[in-house]
Amino acid sequence: MDGDPPAMLQNPSPGIYCLNIANIQSGEGVTVSFTYGLFLSWQGHDLRFVIPTTIAPRYGRPEQAGLVEHQIPETDFLAENRHDLTIAVHGRLSSAKISSPSHDIRVQSEDGTARVSLAASGAICGCTV
Repeated sequence: MDGDPPAMLQNPSPGIYCLNIANIQSGEGVTVSFTYGLFLSWQGHDLRFVIPTTIAPRYGRPEQAGLVEHQIPETDFLAENRHDLTIAVHGRLSSAKISSPSHDIRVQSEDGTARVSLAASGAICGCTV
């Protein structure tokens, strides 16, 4: 892809972000990097961090989350949207046991930071077109 494609990031309601990227041709890829922080709640001895990658019918009605028509993904249960993900864990939690109930992950620790990534490149997420 030559240059930067036009993109629009919106926050329609608390905790919901919508990113629209234009002019992506078939076979092209896009890398999106962002920093996001939030407070997590302990559940006994566990701390759980969940990243939904789309708002699909499985997760509720997008209109109720404040999304407008162009932000609501079209669903196709046969679509395969592949993605890679890397999360940097800093501070005391970087030495904790890190696991995922839904994906095989790889954890690499260095200089007080644990980098968590998907073990297999191109994991499938969501059901949007």
